[in-house]
Amino acid sequence: MHLVGWATRDMLTISGKHERSTMGVGIAHEVVFFRHRLLGRVYACFKEPQLWVDLVKFFEKACSLQFEDTDKQKIYETISFKEVHREATQLKELTGLLNAPVVFAHNDLLSQNLMLNDEQEKPYIIDFEYGSYNYRGFDIGNYFNEYAGYDCDYSLYPSKDEQCQIFSHYLQPEKPYEIRVSENDLEALYVEANTFMLASHIFWPLWAIIQARMSPIDFDYIEYFFSRYNEYKKQKEIPLQNLTEEHKILSVSHE
Repeated sequence: MHLVGWATRDMLTISGKHERSTMGVGIAHEVVFFRHRLLGRVYACFKEPQLWVDLVKFFEKACSLQFEDTDKQKIYETISFKEVHREATQLKELTGLLNAPVVFAHNDLLSQNLMLNDEQEKPYIIDFEYGSYNYRGFDIGNYFNEYAGYDCDYSLYPSKDEQCQIFSHYLQPEKPYEIRVSENDLEALYVEANTFMLASHIFWPLWAIIQARMSPIDFDYIEYFFSRYNEYKKQKEIPLQNLTEEHKILSVSHE
């Protein structure tokens, strides 16, 4: 058994779509398993979603930093936290329209938090430091963002077909090949995950700028902030209104 990690990230990226989908399906099953196992026993008193609570905490800390390194301070001062606040507020309103389920979420499904059993070819989720009740779409959308790794190579972001294969196993983990998940359910989860994906691109950049000031780890957290936040600005250009209208149509079709 070993950490998937970036040293062995071929399971997620290099070996192609089949291996990526296989890993994703395994993770979907593991996510469902640990939620059933932990639901009601962990954080039993805190079943409110923590995304926006934690994001506000990060924001308040991130916008009041002072760097000893003058070069870092100059770069830090180029960040418009007023803009970040506005974007987060608008995104919170948008995601609120989705009525996304609240589940026990890992919230940090990057490859370093996955262990692979080589004999069983089965992934196991580890490190629940950020675990809490949260929106289902955030946990899934955040996981898809992590395909890019710390290099932020978003060409590795999973295609819609790859995502829907994972959604089928997530929504019907017992008999995914026998009981077909409806197209409406797949489309609704696709809209949900890829809208909350944007929240991940605000949440972790704020975390990164704090780490740039506080962490002793030799990593360019400031560059990571800009890579993630710029990707948010790029992806938000996808007509969010269309996502909203599409979800409304799907919701009506269930009535």
